[in-house]
Amino acid sequence: TETKAKAGSLEESIKKDLPMLLPEQRNDVVFIERRLQESGKQGVLLTNGTGTGKTFSGLGAIKRMVDSGKENILIVTPGSEINKQWIEAAKKFFGINIHELESEQDAGKGVTITTYANYGSNNELVNRDWDMIVQDESQKLMENEKGDPTNGMKKLRALTYHHDGLRNRFKLIHAKEYSHLEKLRKEDT
Repeated sequence: TETKAKAGSLEESIKKDLPMLLPEQRNDVVFIERRLQESGKQGVLLTNGTGTGKTFSGLGAIKRMVDSGKENILIVTPGSEINKQWIEAAKKFFGINIHELESEQDAGKGVTITTYANYGSNNELVNRDWDMIVQDESQKLMENEKGDPTNGMKKLRALTYHHDGLRNRFKLIHAKEYSHLEKLRKEDT
């Protein structure tokens, strides 16, 4: 059973659990937890400047989730070199093993990391019930020249049960049936 934290105890708990974080990064983790758990909000956007340690803030929030028994966590980054940085920092400083997706047919296991390219086209991701999705450089989600949602944004909405993604989620879950229907439609014309 969960109990509501007393005032100040969340900060102390995070300070104790995450001594490797700077005070500002611990404040980010407090903000993340309060927004997601206490306020029941669906997401958090960290807008700290470049070089302020947002990766460590994200890893701190992930560490707290893993320590509470939640390991269905997906991290999405712009590229494989950044994936390596996340994997190394997670292992070295937080004791977290992150598994990198090997293909677009792989949904991974435990804490998982992939690139935006894989994420946008990987339909297997819908088959996991994610506890948390962390998007590094999230501005990449809306960089379509026409202003249309990118495949990454569509995937985020499908994976997080966003109202604009429910139809896409259904299509991804039933991809074989949709493919069969499309084949029948083409044969009919």
